[in-house]
Amino acid sequence: LAPAGEQLAAPIRVGGQLAGELRVAGLAPSPAAQARLAADAWAVAQLLQREGDIDQMTAELVDVQDQLLALYDLTQAMRSQLGIGETLRLLASEVVRLVRCQGAVMIMPPLLVHEPRPLADEALILEHFRSACEQQHEIVLSGDSAHGLPAGVEHLCVIPIRVRGAI
Repeated sequence: LAPAGEQLAAPIRVGGQLAGELRVAGLAPSPAAQARLAADAWAVAQLLQREGDIDQMTAELVDVQDQLLALYDLTQAMRSQLGIGETLRLLASEVVRLVRCQGAVMIMPPLLVHEPRPLADEALILEHFRSACEQQHEIVLSGDSAHGLPAGVEHLCVIPIRVRGAI
């Protein structure tokens, strides 16, 4: 035993960050005791890391479950033989929910569907859509780096979707 007040300590590091410290009081300092304490601190750090990994996996599983439920809802809607306008509205609604964005617009000429409400002038939206179709890839605009964003819109992503070779 060590005199009162003596203690050993070992840091607990998770992901390169100090998460805490493991301390033992009343034990005579020795290389073997310090090595054992360091090993115990490492084991605690591994447990904390695994707990964080499990939390992250759980969050990812919840997101995937949301996406699967959205796909299920869409297939059920398709089975109920909705018209193309209602199907586009349903798709836009699911995009808003899953991506957690301000709004979505689905374009299938001549149809243009806003969800939940129009956020921008249709002419400007169609201009960006035509540009994405001509370039044959998505366009991402941000308020910090781009011109041509509608008033009140901070970010805009236009994604042309190919079906059987046509957008």
